[in-house]
Amino acid sequence: MDGIEYLAMRPNLAVRDVAVSVAFYRDVVGLELEHAFDDGSFAILRRGGAELALVHADSPEPQGAYLYVTGVKTLHARCAERGVPIVAPLNMEPWGLLDFVIEDPDGHRIAIGERQHVAGQESREEAAQAAAEFREALDSRLPTDSTAMIREDRDFGHRDDSSKW
Repeated sequence: MDGIEYLAMRPNLAVRDVAVSVAFYRDVVGLELEHAFDDGSFAILRRGGAELALVHADSPEPQGAYLYVTGVKTLHARCAERGVPIVAPLNMEPWGLLDFVIEDPDGHRIAIGERQHVAGQESREEAAQAAAEFREALDSRLPTDSTAMIREDRDFGHRDDSSKW
């Protein structure tokens, strides 16, 4: 590894009215206001590891962002109940995301999704844990001299085919 840890990325969306957008992302999407400039030119919303900045612009160009959540069906229902334009319906993607896309008051398209467990596609952590438990159980049941032979055989030709997320 290169010693770099990537922690998060925050989109900055240009909006006509920061207060209107704060209300939308707070009351509909469920983010919490962390900070807002008194002059109404900038605000930061956050919840969990998700963060969003809103910046005033007279003529914002629509952009896109992806928000990962748990409880995507609940959030989809909330958006539908409140009349938010849903421009792509709730859909299970072949790569294991259940998601939908909304349009905010400035035309920004926000995809909202939740990773789903897809049979046969365990997360890297789950696969590593299962492999470690299997090796431990196997090693504890084999005679000492056989363990080294099985470890060599097990590691031969191994390649990492884990999730491509």
